[in-house]
Amino acid sequence: LRLYETPPLLVKMFVAAEDRNFYSHSGVDWRARAAALFQNIKAGKIVRGASSLSEQVVRMIIPRPRTFFSKIVEGIDAVRLERRFSKNDILEFYLNQVPYAANRRGVKQAALFYFSKTPDRLSLRETAALVVLVRAPSSFDLYGFADKINGLIDRQLRAFAEQNIISKTELQAALKEKINRAGIKCGRAAFSGICPFA
Repeated sequence: LRLYETPPLLVKMFVAAEDRNFYSHSGVDWRARAAALFQNIKAGKIVRGASSLSEQVVRMIIPRPRTFFSKIVEGIDAVRLERRFSKNDILEFYLNQVPYAANRRGVKQAALFYFSKTPDRLSLRETAALVVLVRAPSSFDLYGFADKINGLIDRQLRAFAEQNIISKTELQAALKEKINRAGIKCGRAAFSGICPFA
């Protein structure tokens, strides 16, 4: 899926949620890292990460154990990546390769897997769901824990409204919509007529 084919709202949502300073930093968002470090120290545990989209792309290309040293290396590689490729190239790669559950890669595969739709046909709430589900694709099970995911989507939608990415009217409409088992695609099982949540 080329970037120009991707719904602009979906792109805005991912940048706002994953790396709001994407277009202004050179690979590493030092301000976000400092804020995350402060929050983690205050909480006494890791409650927030601060990987830029470029760092996440580096991690997709070269997976490494999550250590302090690997974080430094990823930062260096992210700066190199941004020197070689444009922001749009990096963003397009990310949106096509970001991992989801069931070994799906990218927003197009995820939209088809979860909702039987292409990204341009998703509702506002479904678009926000794709943003939420990348946070922990192996543990955020839209099939089995729809209520939990709906709560996370509500929180993310409110954040988007605060950032003026969506209007208050759009927010209220999206909050009324709920993703439930009956409305969720069942992956490959749906094609064989076997769908336990239909």
